[in-house]
Amino acid sequence: MDEDGKEVKASEFGPGAYFGEIAIAMDLPRTATVRADERSMLLEIHKKYLKRFMELAPPDARDELTRVVRERCAHSFKAYGIPFFERIPEDMFALLGEMMDTIEYPKGRAVFNEGDSGDQFYIIVSGHVKISVSSE
Repeated sequence: MDEDGKEVKASEFGPGAYFGEIAIAMDLPRTATVRADERSMLLEIHKKYLKRFMELAPPDARDELTRVVRERCAHSFKAYGIPFFERIPEDMFALLGEMMDTIEYPKGRAVFNEGDSGDQFYIIVSGHVKISVSSE
């Protein structure tokens, strides 16, 4: 939305395109409003069936969908005001999407434990983490 509260067109899709993956992949509220611009028929796949749907897709289609989902997720991080993503050039989001995974951590689940090997870097998109050290 713009400063007057009016919707701003972000994109437009036609037959064969897909959307809605960001909310599923990141388990977040929708990042945009989607309205039918004309009479439209859509196939809706609930997130509980999406994994099975992906298993049925041919490998090249599955790879393409995975690539697009990662790229869109990476690009959507700009909307969350994370300074790191605001400085990344638009043409680099596809590469960034290939380099990361989006993982949901329920309350209380350890991201890593003191003493674990350090081979991942994390950026919080939503929620909070608590950091602690042993008292020994």
